[in-house]
Amino acid sequence: MKKQFRSFEDARKFVHTLNLKSGKYWKEYCKSDNKPGDIPNHPIDVYKKYWKGMGDWLGTGTIAPSQRKYLSFEDTKKYARKLNFKNKEQWYIHARSGKLPKNIPRNPQTTLFYKKEWNGWENFLGKKTTSKKYRKILDFNDARKFVHSLRIKGQREWGIYSKSGKKPDNIPANPSRAYENWNGWQDWLGWEITSKKYRKILDFNDARKFVHSLNLKTGKEWDAYCKSGNKPDDIPPIPHKTYVTSGWNGMPDWLGNGFVPQRFRKYRSFLNARKFVHSLKIKTKEEWTKYTKSTKRPEDIPTNPPRTYKDDWVSWENWLGSGIISPRNKSKMWLPWKDAKPLYRKIAKENNITSQTQWAKFVKTHKLPKGLPPYPEDIYTKERFRKQIHGKK
Repeated sequence: MKKQFRSFEDARKFVHTLNLKSGKYWKEYCKSDNKPGDIPNHPIDVYKKYWKGMGDWLGTGTIAPSQRKYLSFEDTKKYARKLNFKNKEQWYIHARSGKLPKNIPRNPQTTLFYKKEWNGWENFLGKKTTSKKYRKILDFNDARKFVHSLRIKGQREWGIYSKSGKKPDNIPANPSRAYENWNGWQDWLGWEITSKKYRKILDFNDARKFVHSLNLKTGKEWDAYCKSGNKPDDIPPIPHKTYVTSGWNGMPDWLGNGFVPQRFRKYRSFLNARKFVHSLKIKTKEEWTKYTKSTKRPEDIPTNPPRTYKDDWVSWENWLGSGIISPRNKSKMWLPWKDAKPLYRKIAKENNITSQTQWAKFVKTHKLPKGLPPYPEDIYTKERFRKQIHGKK
């Protein structure tokens, strides 16, 4: 059976006689054995239609915030600004002092009547707006245009700039959250767009053709051009990263100045290059170094052959031909070809040697029989060596 309670008026009249000062005392009273059974412990649930707050129920004169009559938001704001407070902490000190008029809420930001008008403490007190929630920011395109002018190269630099105190208040420190039309950090900062999601750059050949028209001579000049503000957005400032798999062939090739780095040059085969070098009759490495600094060296002959031909390289004597013996003295030092041939073929077969590169590696670590030159191509004709040492006809 549903419990019967007194009417709201009779119940409140009884509670007023108790002279309780707060909700805390009311709870303690409910736990005692003195409360009549027809007075509810939770009056707000029983008397929803008539409820005006604990102050009205206890008769203390305190009116619940939802039941109070406050000044309009504009009048309350005018009152607050006359106090010239610098922050909300000073406002609360004033509110606790008892000087706050009853028709002005202690917590204006949570008062339902001001919910639509509330625009932050800075606005309420008449101070500079710094709160991210209420700060008015520039239109995305205008903000991005300003940021491009800063020439900031990365997100880390942007973070440093945002904390430096130089950033205008109407430019958000976290633009990815502030703008719905966010298009990535590269787009925001105005530098190379590498993400596939946002990439909008020219094809390598078209980009290089444009760069050639600039007549830049060095990488330093390219960097200066990228910082000048004249570079189109669809030309990447760091091309070797963007075009690493689509045509990149070095900065000289990118600039079109005619110089090609050594790692991108096309050289003659090792045998053809060595044949040419032998014709120069250079005797020492020092003479070779002097020669490479002259204008006589063809571009398809490397200055550093051990690095260029690392798989075929044997020695400087082999490269320069300084160890080649005259035909007159060959018979005194080496076996004739008819005797050397079967020995070479036997060694090649036993060690499964099928190429000149494998042979060069083998002779570096193995001693050959007396009278058998380690590099037969320098003693015997290359044709004989290539056709017969491996049993080829």
